[in-house]
Amino acid sequence: MYQKFHTFIVEQVQTNQGDTNAGGQPDAAMTAWAVIGLGMMANITQELGLLPHETQGQMVREVGAKMLNSVPDRDSENR
Repeated sequence: MYQKFHTFIVEQVQTNQGDTNAGGQPDAAMTAWAVIGLGMMANITQELGLLPHETQGQMVREVGAKMLNSVPDRDSENR
């Protein structure tokens, strides 16, 4: 069911990571499954009204960024 979407995300993760998987990041396939899981969890919280929309968006941005290691951590920006 998710195979084509997974393949697409793997390609995006690989592009984000560059040619090497530096820094001990999980492989792209595992990261892609984590991104799919995060999206599913966000959808469930929305459907059940468990989190305000703003909190949900913040969670997806912050957790997603950490999974992809694509943006600096807010704490590291303020040091």
